[in-house]
Amino acid sequence: MSAFYTRDGQFWLDDKPQLIQAGEFHYFRTPRNQWPHRLGLLRDAGFNAMATYIPWLWHQPEEGVTDVDGHSHPMRDLAGYLDLAADMGFLLIPRPGPYIMAETINEGVPPWVFDTFPQVAIINQAEQPQNIVSYLHPDFLACVEKWYEAVFAVLTPRQVTRGGRIIMIQLDNEMGMPHWVRNMFDVNPDTMARFADYLRGRYGSDLSARFPTDNLPAFLRDGLRHPAAPHAAPIVADYRCFYRDYLAEYAAFLWQVAQDNGMEVPPIVNVHGFSEGAGGRSFPLGLSQLIKVIEMPGMVTATDVYPLHIDEDNFHQLLFLNEATVAVQNRDQALFSAEFQSGGNQDFGGRQSSLYDLHSRLSISVGMRAINHYLFTGGENDPILSPVR
Repeated sequence: MSAFYTRDGQFWLDDKPQLIQAGEFHYFRTPRNQWPHRLGLLRDAGFNAMATYIPWLWHQPEEGVTDVDGHSHPMRDLAGYLDLAADMGFLLIPRPGPYIMAETINEGVPPWVFDTFPQVAIINQAEQPQNIVSYLHPDFLACVEKWYEAVFAVLTPRQVTRGGRIIMIQLDNEMGMPHWVRNMFDVNPDTMARFADYLRGRYGSDLSARFPTDNLPAFLRDGLRHPAAPHAAPIVADYRCFYRDYLAEYAAFLWQVAQDNGMEVPPIVNVHGFSEGAGGRSFPLGLSQLIKVIEMPGMVTATDVYPLHIDEDNFHQLLFLNEATVAVQNRDQALFSAEFQSGGNQDFGGRQSSLYDLHSRLSISVGMRAINHYLFTGGENDPILSPVR
């Protein structure tokens, strides 16, 4: 039985340190008869690993309907794709969500989830329901349990611990990123009830002096929707701390359900925060938002970085975000980038051609030992995935 683990600032497979060079390959955007050729190009380029999102909305397009073996569409043959990549010698890093982003409808969550369970949607401070879920809403978690049961039936027997090639599995994608990008709080009643419970546990008998009210969830909801002195600032400050714990509870739920379905390899949390305007200076926002997830024993932290170019005005920011990540990640692991800008897509095509070489050299020189080059192979969207082809 093989084992993949972190130790002494390295990634290890069967007691051998690894330099993982992965390429992201979206099988669900590539005709099945082209999979061998595209994977061959990945191998010829010198890569030893393959990573891919696994879109929930692609494999469960309707409630109660699952296809992970290609019986309804050849590009849904997840099992066949992973076996092909393994047979070609790749280590595997699947990313089954439930969120994947990747320019898909609802960031990868099937539309039927919102149609059947509208109560799971985030409600922002303007009282507008969003196409983003309240992560811990019990009706959403029940849907996730069924998705994980289906997808881990494919992933579990293909782990290195069971003779396969899967070395790590990313749970969800960029947790909390939509909230940051959309500048929103979640005032869904379920979230507000959890926020109130958090404050009761944190402040105990001192809570009534901090927030004098007989209906704490409603008081908090109104304070986030219509901020006013003297309570707006402490409500927002407490919400930030609460949401760190909230995300950690969500990550723990996903990990436990994955383990209940046989997951044995390390989990990955990927951190957002790099922005085109602020560059690496904004990355600590993602680290701060996800700090309680990052600190979970056994969690592997990975960065998502899209610098667009590299020169004298931003190379230090790339060094900074790497060092900031090292400061908070699991002490046993090496630096890892789960989305390391590479190749081109509609957002990043036609940029600096030397970026990929220079950024790789810079990151490896400061201890990065796992890189997923995003995006190596894309393709075209089925309308189920996105109206944008």
